[in-house]
Amino acid sequence: MKRVLVAAMHHESNSFNPIVAGENEFRVLRGQEFFENFRDNDSLTGVVKTLMDAGYEVVPAVSCRAVPNGEVDYDFYQGIKNEILEVARKENEKKPLDAITLSLHGSMRIKKIGDAEGYLLEDLRKLFPDIPIFASLDMHTTMTERMHKNCNGFVGYKCAPHTDCTETGIHAAKMTIHALNDGVQAKSAWVRVPILIAGEQSSTTVEPMITLINELRETEKKEGIMAASYLMGFPWADNPDSSVAVYVVAENQELADAEALRLADFIWSKKDEFCFQTVPV
Repeated sequence: MKRVLVAAMHHESNSFNPIVAGENEFRVLRGQEFFENFRDNDSLTGVVKTLMDAGYEVVPAVSCRAVPNGEVDYDFYQGIKNEILEVARKENEKKPLDAITLSLHGSMRIKKIGDAEGYLLEDLRKLFPDIPIFASLDMHTTMTERMHKNCNGFVGYKCAPHTDCTETGIHAAKMTIHALNDGVQAKSAWVRVPILIAGEQSSTTVEPMITLINELRETEKKEGIMAASYLMGFPWADNPDSSVAVYVVAENQELADAEALRLADFIWSKKDEFCFQTVPV
């Protein structure tokens, strides 16, 4: 039976907000609590149930989640990250892990160091240089070089408001299953698009996001494409990585690169169509 470590971190961190999010703001689940807290519209639930349905052993580590506010306390983050790493080490000693699947936000910022997801992925990759790591992301992810270098593939939400969280977790788990069952070596391409778009301008119920998301779904139907995402960034976190991004996961690098560039050109062509939606009263 394949063994897959699962963990989650969800927080959207506004660097202009003076509140520092710490232990009192987060709901933390550990170990067996994963299986006792399945929720509707939840990426972690999608990951866990899909892996279990595939006959895999899910190895639960730690999940932490809080509503958006300011940046996250450094010591709290280090504690959560180290817990995840310790579970990974101990479980791997019992019996080797085959893969890691994470449920992440993508714009969680830590006091002093910034990139929460990137440092977690970097430390996991140091421990496990040879096993696949996949993750689901919020649409408003701020992609970083550290994240990109240390994960085999990401897939982001395609709905804003985010009504497809479970489906995105399922998608991340299915990429893991594809890699393990079929021996696929996933390749990823990331293209930064030099624009900033507020979340209030990127509802997928209106244009241009309707057309852009439809294009992602059509792209994912192509042979060899494992995932295609527009990661819209989070401009309320003031950092050098802030931008819109395209992220494509494919079965070969050439295909991933070509599709990511095409999708980047497509959203660039729509840049002047983004606006705040107002309703007459």
